[in-house]
Amino acid sequence: MKKTLLALSIIGLVGLTSCKKTVEGAVEDTTNAVEATADAAGNAVEATGDAAASVVEGTADAVEGAAKGVKDLVSGIPTTGNEKIDTFLKEADDYFKAAKEAYASKDATKLAEISKIGQEFNKKQQEMAAEFQNLPADVQTKIGEYFTAKSNELMEAMKAQ
Repeated sequence: MKKTLLALSIIGLVGLTSCKKTVEGAVEDTTNAVEATADAAGNAVEATGDAAASVVEGTADAVEGAAKGVKDLVSGIPTTGNEKIDTFLKEADDYFKAAKEAYASKDATKLAEISKIGQEFNKKQQEMAAEFQNLPADVQTKIGEYFTAKSNELMEAMKAQ
């Protein structure tokens, strides 16, 4: 019986030692798998964050562009992002409105005033010519189309007088 007990004890110790090594290997494999999963998840989160930031930036640019386009459509005045030119364009729009009103009223005093303002406006427009040359071609085209349309409107108002 002592021999049987001794044999069983040896078998048990060998079995436990083998199981311990198997468990340690499984724990190590699991730890490695968890670390790899955590690294992959971290990389995915980082990539998602970068992609989200890019989408947000692109959306912000699109909204800004759309807002500028809507502002141009609503006001009819093109914008350039150059404060000096944008102020001049607003003044030009005010001049064209006042001139149309003066021609519509057929009031000689208003017509004389608007004529004087028109001369000042033309002088300022010539001074601004260099500023306009520094703008991108598409913006220059928009401004040219704007002035052509306003001039045509003014000519129609003058004819109606």
